[in-house]
Amino acid sequence: MPGFEISDSKANLQMNKNRIRTLGFQLASGTNTLQADLKGWYDREATDTKDPLKIGIDAQGRIKPVDLAYFSLMTRWIM
Repeated sequence: MPGFEISDSKANLQMNKNRIRTLGFQLASGTNTLQADLKGWYDREATDTKDPLKIGIDAQGRIKPVDLAYFSLMTRWIM
């Protein structure tokens, strides 16, 4: 992606037969940062039998809008 370089990234992945977790996910590009903990699991005792697959996201970040202008231009070009 022109003008958007990832300067730092890392994550800790944990898995077992019922759960997958990505803890400490970090992504940085210049002064832009994103940190997140992601998890997905199969809830065998879910009362909602239609969807026992669950997902949780806890994220925070700091983004300078001008640094993402490329994506705005691409959206206009595609549509």
